[in-house]
Amino acid sequence: MSEDALKALLQADASAQPPARDIGFVIAVMQKVERRRFLDNLAWWISGAAAVIAVMGVVMPYLAPAFITLGDALLPAVIILSVAGMVAVGVWYLRPALRDFGIRI
Repeated sequence: MSEDALKALLQADASAQPPARDIGFVIAVMQKVERRRFLDNLAWWISGAAAVIAVMGVVMPYLAPAFITLGDALLPAVIILSVAGMVAVGVWYLRPALRDFGIRI
């Protein structure tokens, strides 16, 4: 193929319109992909929850009496640890806002 013929071919091809794109088809495919991903995630979460429920159903009859007897002694520690945990989570989520005020944590 000569230089002129190749140039003419490329110029003729450049003026062609881009390939048509069916937005409805693209959205339908995206919906199917997301639906499949959602169902996969849902199956994992449901199976995990079922496993936790089964383990708790087996373990809790033996642990509940121990929790009841230790409850009075551990109540202050549980309250302190709960408050400390809530403060730690609050500070963790407030870090971006605190950085805006120049507070580095």
